[in-house]
Amino acid sequence: MSRRYFFNGGEYSRYDIGQDPVDIAFSPSVSCNWPALPTRLPYRPHLPLRFPVRLELTEEVSTPFSTGRFSQLVRSGQATQAITEAIHSGVVDAVRLTDMVFYARHPELNGRKIRPEEHALTHDWLQIRASVVQPALSRWHRTRGGPSSAAPASITVTQAPSGPAFLGLDTFGLDGNKIRNWAQARDAASINFAIFRSNWGTSIDTAFHVEWQRMKDAGLVRGAFLFLRFPHPQLDRKYGSPADPVAQATALTKTLPLGLIEHGDFPPALDVEFPGGRGLTGMSAEKCLQQVRTAWRVLKNYYGVAPIIYTSERVWREELRNLPASDLLESPLWLAYYPFKKGPARRGAIINRVAPPVPSPWGDSTNWWIHQYQGDATGLPGFALGNVDMNRFNSMITGAIGDRVLWVQRRLGIAQSGSYDTMTQNALRVFQRRNSLSENAIIDPRTFAHLCWSNP
Repeated sequence: MSRRYFFNGGEYSRYDIGQDPVDIAFSPSVSCNWPALPTRLPYRPHLPLRFPVRLELTEEVSTPFSTGRFSQLVRSGQATQAITEAIHSGVVDAVRLTDMVFYARHPELNGRKIRPEEHALTHDWLQIRASVVQPALSRWHRTRGGPSSAAPASITVTQAPSGPAFLGLDTFGLDGNKIRNWAQARDAASINFAIFRSNWGTSIDTAFHVEWQRMKDAGLVRGAFLFLRFPHPQLDRKYGSPADPVAQATALTKTLPLGLIEHGDFPPALDVEFPGGRGLTGMSAEKCLQQVRTAWRVLKNYYGVAPIIYTSERVWREELRNLPASDLLESPLWLAYYPFKKGPARRGAIINRVAPPVPSPWGDSTNWWIHQYQGDATGLPGFALGNVDMNRFNSMITGAIGDRVLWVQRRLGIAQSGSYDTMTQNALRVFQRRNSLSENAIIDPRTFAHLCWSNP
């Protein structure tokens, strides 16, 4: 998913969607990538060709500010001034700013998390975000020349409690793995879900149908993705111009018709990225987003539910200029952001240390479901001869708050409090019982898949 290749002179070049990864050795406020290393490869008549090039990008470094002064300003009724000073010091995440104001107003909590039954506190937190923090951030974006210039300055510390870890992978037919042993990946690497490319534009991945069945046989939660092609000079000369977005999305529906997909599978994903940058498309951000919408509507109309969107905060900010996308917000997010360099597949508790930044239209920084945290991972049991991309699922347990909880509550058909409270827990247990799932009130990949197919 994160790897796309294009012809550049006499060499194949790689573009990485996640141009803003961080290495675990750096402090959370610093992130960088690694330099591009061009390598000559022999021609192979397949899409896309593999080539390990990484583009370098360094994010902003936040400047320290006085938390004592921040609390003083909030308690004296100057929350807007406190937020403004924090923003100017580099803190631009809505959830973090909301937490700061909330705990300054409630020192008696001593920083503890809001409990599910504390509805008044939950309402206060959501009200702070909506009426104080988000307006301040909007004003700051405007002074910076529009939302496209606002880069995340720090890793978010959120109120969301940590649920059980569920690992997954995504890959495609040219990953170098002649044999893909899904059962071994499940048993030896604790892989719970897997997503395989179905189409590159209108071209079907010839390995898809075989692997689609094998993933099911291994008992994995499975998914498929369409790489949505945009104009690209080098690729177009080699493979022909991309078809219109209706034709591309329709190709996915033919590759994966309703008879081949189940409610225990993820709905198909729409891959939104721009190899080499949007400038190569010759299209405006508005036109590109319109093509995304067109493909999105085809998938929504055919499958009856919103597709998952695979992208990154950087792509949405830099390439699509954080344009409003209210019609796409029912799509769960699968986000690329790399805490680890390519190499041996990383697993264990360390993978949870960094969360992916969330594209601005989707609201708070907890509103993501799948994090692609490592590209070109090698040595994963069952895939030892080639490589895959590593992913983790953002499970939900009691105590979570925010936009992601609202998404769940809409699908459960209950009041939208934004808090995973007792009512939500009871409704989820009923939903799990009705769908023959484990009644544990945890939203794991399988329960999430069923929720995706439950329209609000």
